Amino acid sequence: MNVVNLLKNPNVQQNALELLFPIIGFVFFDWSFLVIILFYLTDQLGVEIAYLMRLKFVEKIFLPIKKWLFPIAIVSSVTFFVVEFLWIERLFLTEKFDCSTNYFWLEMQQFLKQEFLFFLPVLVYMNYFKDKMTFYKSKLPYENSPERMLAFQITIYLARLTCVGLVVLLWYIFKWSDLAFVFIIPVLKLIFDAWLMPWGKINLFKGI
Repeated sequence: MNVVNLLKNPNVQQNALELLFPIIGFVFFDWSFLVIILFYLTDQLGVEIAYLMRLKFVEKIFLPIKKWLFPIAIVSSVTFFVVEFLWIERLFLTEKFDCSTNYFWLEMQQFLKQEFLFFLPVLVYMNYFKDKMTFYKSKLPYENSPERMLAFQITIYLARLTCVGLVVLLWYIFKWSDLAFVFIIPVLKLIFDAWLMPWGKINLFKGI
């Protein structure tokens, strides 16, 4: 695969942008480690919206529709997202982080006002565009059931909470600079995505 074809790959495009956004934010807009974490939470929100869209699409294929499944998916999505956010908040408000409650929520408010409303639609579109090229046009929607998708997504939630905990724990223990985490977080995310894609398609989507 040459460079041009590689750059046309939706997964490569999305990962490249997710790598660039925090670096640009850190260099040009003075993003802190907390803001970078909030950016990736926004990215995760976009992923959740795209996942629910995929689930709804697959649900229509496997008729009759189970009325309980989609509400459970929404509840589990919201629950894990809130738990993830509260976990990060609690860790940032520990004494070792030297982060006051006022500072945390002030950064949060500024991010919501300045970056969130811009990034959320961009990230939702990026995830939808990737799915449009790699999921909706493939055989995957016809090779897995909504139940398997939900089970797989819950597995992702647990793995994601572990990764988030690992990132914050590294900073908690070593107190590395924000610049180090500008690169550490995207690398961990790329590793997670690289593990996630083939594992999901083989083990749960195809039921092997």
